[in-house]
Amino acid sequence: LAQKIYNDQKIKGNFNKQAWICVSQEYSEVGILKEVLRKIGVHYEADENVGELSDKLEAAMENKSLFLVLDDVWHPEVWTNVLRTPLHAAASVMILVTTRHDKVALAIGAKHMHRVDLMSEDVGLELLWKSMNIHELEEVHGLWDIGMEIVRKCG
Repeated sequence: LAQKIYNDQKIKGNFNKQAWICVSQEYSEVGILKEVLRKIGVHYEADENVGELSDKLEAAMENKSLFLVLDDVWHPEVWTNVLRTPLHAAASVMILVTTRHDKVALAIGAKHMHRVDLMSEDVGLELLWKSMNIHELEEVHGLWDIGMEIVRKCG
């Protein structure tokens, strides 16, 4: 769903810049800032620190608009401590956050939340087999238990 929104032509036409950032449970502030800068086409040096990278992001976004996807956010600090301040110079910023935890979305200041239901084990297995390029059930005969364990851990 987030990818459909991100790739929608209306989004592309209404924002000067777009960036999709995979955050995950363990992230680095420098890494997040560098990734945003890279996605919006701003050069940075390998040895730049958080302050320098934040200043660059702020300057690059001054009076511009940004559609930002923060994917798989586990901690609200990625927004509150890392990105909020340098992006205040932007004319407008729309953020789509994907997270497993409602409290993260609320702490970031989400105005709207859409909860996605977990998929069934059968659908999860089908998706797993497709991702492995397996199309016939006979091909997975010996992998069924392992596949089911993977699906349960993901769910």
